[in-house]
Amino acid sequence: MSLPPNLPKALIDRSFQAASGELGILPEDVHFFLSACERDRVPLLGWELWIADHRMGVTTTPIPAMGQWTGGIPTRTRGVAFFGGNGGLEQTRREISELDLEGVVDRKWRAHVRFNFTLDGD
Repeated sequence: MSLPPNLPKALIDRSFQAASGELGILPEDVHFFLSACERDRVPLLGWELWIADHRMGVTTTPIPAMGQWTGGIPTRTRGVAFFGGNGGLEQTRREISELDLEGVVDRKWRAHVRFNFTLDGD
């Protein structure tokens, strides 16, 4: 997986890392990640929301599973939903800024939420 060259190591260290090497960025670090992409001129192709260290269970409730992730996000009102988008840096910033995690994602799962980004060249 490619990363912005000037992405701070501390941000990488706090991120969820999947077996594939993909990163799940903490919501509070998204701004820093996107700024590094912009500064390093790394083209962004899209994003996904993950529940880290879980896999999807048969009953649609994520099951603890270290190192795994699921894109099925338990929501407060819609059951399990998938969140993501395709587009460049500005579109991604807009979509994520419009995503109300506290209003949408069930409280129990917010601590496990991570953002994954697809960069050009991945």
